[in-house]
Amino acid sequence: MFNFESQLATWKKKDAKAQALIGLTLSDELLENVREVSTAKEMWQAIC
Repeated sequence: MFNFESQLATWKKKDAKAQALIGLTLSDELLENVREVSTAKEMWQAIC
């Protein structure tokens, strides 16, 4: 059965990991570009 809440929690956890990995590898200059975004995808788009 489809459990939206469970899938959302899993997605949020994976997204937080991705954001951390991206953030830890960026220079201070690039971090300024991603300070206001809320997802890993938005972070990636802001730096590319």
